[in-house]
Amino acid sequence: MSDVKPGLEGVVAGETAICSVRPEGELIYRGYDVHDLAEQASFEEVAYLVLFGRLPNRARAGRVRRGAQVPPLAAAGGGGKP
Repeated sequence: MSDVKPGLEGVVAGETAICSVRPEGELIYRGYDVHDLAEQASFEEVAYLVLFGRLPNRARAGRVRRGAQVPPLAAAGGGGKP
């Protein structure tokens, strides 16, 4: 029978091109600490970062925010109401 460690101590939780967890418990999205993103970036900017691998420039960030305000059904021609 092997040694069983309680919890996830010593287990790599996961590391991808998008996200990693450092041994100190830091959560990193595309090289940015998640706490810094929470304080300094909008939800839409973080979504852009996750999808495209970089933060949007100022002009693109505005377009991303405006596009995110459109209800999904209306944007797809499904008759959703704004």
